[in-house]
Amino acid sequence: MRYGRMTRTGIALLATAAIGVAGCGSNGGSASPDATLDPTSSAAPTGTAADAREALAAAAMKLGEQSVRVKMTTTGMTGTGVMDPKTRMVEMTMDMGGQQNMELRALGDDFYMRMPGLTGDKWMHIDITKYSDSANLNFMPDGDPGSAAKTMENIVDVKQTGDGRYAGTIDMTKAEGANAAAAALLGDGARAVPFTASVDPQGRLTSFEVDMSVVNSAAGKLSTTYSDFGVAVNVQRPPADQVQEAPSTIPGFPGN
Repeated sequence: MRYGRMTRTGIALLATAAIGVAGCGSNGGSASPDATLDPTSSAAPTGTAADAREALAAAAMKLGEQSVRVKMTTTGMTGTGVMDPKTRMVEMTMDMGGQQNMELRALGDDFYMRMPGLTGDKWMHIDITKYSDSANLNFMPDGDPGSAAKTMENIVDVKQTGDGRYAGTIDMTKAEGANAAAAALLGDGARAVPFTASVDPQGRLTSFEVDMSVVNSAAGKLSTTYSDFGVAVNVQRPPADQVQEAPSTIPGFPGN
């Protein structure tokens, strides 16, 4: 059902923004030049692989310390917005490439989505705690915003290629919420997907880009960048008369 598919997509996009990693391709969108890692950088690599892994894990966890502006690009879509892990607030607008935009809001365990062609003028509300496996829907769990630490555990190898710049591979079959069927569909290539990342002088993750073309030659890159740390975030719940509850059963969601 399209309703269920689009709802799952909306939550997945919020999760992507919070994590900086996702298992889908792009049409080549990338982070801004000052934030994106160039794996051919001539800067001399420093430290060991263990040092690089530790630095990236620490940088990802720093996303839980401050509010931040997020931009992500993937196939036919650009998402922009803000998130605050302390208050667990997120607001994103997804430009679907000439199609109707999707608006997403999250306040704690409450998720709201509006897309005129799907929900009309109403916001659809989902309480993620009502699902049997809400962990897969919780994009900003306490103590590990965006499951950043768990994501970094899936890194196969990584090295520092320059000042605050890293390159390596990540096992996407072990991504949060992945299952055996999804892993089989992705194939062996998904076990070592190239990524690049950058960290600012304050040790904060500022970009994470995954190249899914090794999984599908038609796929490109998913790029997520983080900027404006400390930006004001004040997400409002939609007015009650503009909200409709999600169906009690959404195909494909945990427990259904």
